[in-house]
Amino acid sequence: MGTWGIKIFEDDITMDVRDYFNDYVNKGDSISKATDKILHLLKDEIKDKDEGPLIYFSLAELQMEKGILEINIKEKCLECLKNGTSMDRWISSGISQFLKRRKVLKEFIARLKKFSNVVDKSNPNTEDIESVPLEYTVYVLEDNNSQTKYVGKTSCFEKRKQYMENLFKNYRSKVIEQ
Repeated sequence: MGTWGIKIFEDDITMDVRDYFNDYVNKGDSISKATDKILHLLKDEIKDKDEGPLIYFSLAELQMEKGILEINIKEKCLECLKNGTSMDRWISSGISQFLKRRKVLKEFIARLKKFSNVVDKSNPNTEDIESVPLEYTVYVLEDNNSQTKYVGKTSCFEKRKQYMENLFKNYRSKVIEQ
């Protein structure tokens, strides 16, 4: 998946998590159930050393926005941040981007540690969650002269397309591969 900025939700996988989370909650699932569904849905992606931490970071941010934070999500975030797995992709993007991302993550750590409404939920319940294979779309963001600004991969293309075209006004999204 791709990254276009230093913030938590400036990445395809974190945006997918946010889209799924909001869809589940808007359809009536509890925060806990929405989290369980995402952990089940993205069980393969969670194993990836780059994307796994991002899934946990986005779930923590979303939970805190809703006023709770599950202890298992908090602990996974802190573990990833402590051992540095979340920074591997930033090392190759240059010292300036690396330092900016590190600052964002230090602020995130402070919010995690300060957040008071932490609930104990050590074991996600995925028994009644339907397994549906994800279908990813690879897309490109181009300007009017077909110059590429960004290449990404998402399982929520229509939402991503709308988001990216609003963010980058003079660019259009185009599917490369489904």
